Amino acid sequence: MSNQSIGMLIREFRQSRNLTMKEVCDNDLSIAQLSKFERGVSEITINKLLMILDKLNITVEEFFHAEKEFELSEFEQLILDMKEHYINRDVDKILALRDGQSRKYEERNIKFFELNAIMLSALIKDLDEDQYDWEDREPKLIDHLMEVDIWCNYEIVLFANSISLFTVEALVMLTNEMINNTQYYHVIGKHRTITIQTLTNVILILLEKGETFHSKMFHDTLEELLEIDQYMLYEKNVSKYLNGFHHFSTGEEARGIQLMEESIQTFDILDRKQLADNFRAHLNNLQMQK
Repeated sequence: MSNQSIGMLIREFRQSRNLTMKEVCDNDLSIAQLSKFERGVSEITINKLLMILDKLNITVEEFFHAEKEFELSEFEQLILDMKEHYINRDVDKILALRDGQSRKYEERNIKFFELNAIMLSALIKDLDEDQYDWEDREPKLIDHLMEVDIWCNYEIVLFANSISLFTVEALVMLTNEMINNTQYYHVIGKHRTITIQTLTNVILILLEKGETFHSKMFHDTLEELLEIDQYMLYEKNVSKYLNGFHHFSTGEEARGIQLMEESIQTFDILDRKQLADNFRAHLNNLQMQK
């Protein structure tokens, strides 16, 4: 990414919005400075770039996505491929992805490739535990997540897809890290959504393991995040099911079953048959175990 390409893209966005340089500039950025920047002659500070984007009514994410000519980043493409192969339960293709990330780590010595490979191994473990042989590398993933003070999208995705690797103690510890270290990003819809989805999975796993204390604590956090966005109806209905699961697990079986059945009924009404069937099977299994 060169200064010239950034400047030219700014000019393209400005002209597409029929804005003059004068309309974009202010006391901190002169027309001459903007002109030189758009022509790639000079640089500007990040603060001035953010000010320009604000004047153009463009988000930082939109701008840099356009700068990459609307192509997915290498990591984004990896996640798309990973999801497709996981849904198809294609262990061989996930193994190929993992081996590819391992080779890149060996060739370039960039730790993120090794972390990606560990994440892919977690999915292999989910699908076929007999082919999982990376136990010795798990501490590297935990160390990275514990060392990062501010979790960005990368850390959340890494954690969300590696949950099966962790003990209950490690899962609780890392979930607390996620909550505490992503608070700056809760106003960003993309980050909030993946945090909510990850919390949902963590709560379900903890309840299935009989860990009701921390699951309740994380569920309270989940409810707070859901209050921010009134349109997350699917997630709110899943949260209701988890609330019922908690009641069921703590001795209030009748109340728990009522909440879970209401949640399932909502999915039926919304014609989300597969989801309704999945949760109905889960509830039936819980009742059979009692």
